[in-house]
Amino acid sequence: MDPWWLYAIVFLFGYVTCKTFYFMRSMRMSLKLLKSSKVIYLSMLVKSIENYAASEAIMLKYLNDSNAPQDVKKAFIDSFEVEKQTFKSRGIQNLVNNIPYTFKSNIGFHDWESAMLYLAFNHKEAYEFWRIKSDKKDY
Repeated sequence: MDPWWLYAIVFLFGYVTCKTFYFMRSMRMSLKLLKSSKVIYLSMLVKSIENYAASEAIMLKYLNDSNAPQDVKKAFIDSFEVEKQTFKSRGIQNLVNNIPYTFKSNIGFHDWESAMLYLAFNHKEAYEFWRIKSDKKDY
């Protein structure tokens, strides 16, 4: 007579092992997805800041060509800088506030400077997403 309890134990061990590895794989995948989404979001913010800088240069050229007074140029530069700082801080706070509580300890940054360090550390993933050839060496 076969020991039926041995079959039951082997089945339970296989079932628990399968569920454990599935859970670990899905957890690893979700953390990778979270990291990728943070890197893509930060690189999109950087591209937006680049567009801000280009529009600032175009407007300053226009102001210089139209012989605008110096105080108008100064007011434009000051207001543009405030708007850029507000954009940066709101962009980072938006990302930090929308990350689920479970992953809050895995954010890796809290302000613009630390976010740019995080992006510099993960630059390969950003370059890969935007399909840009990287000349940078690994840190």
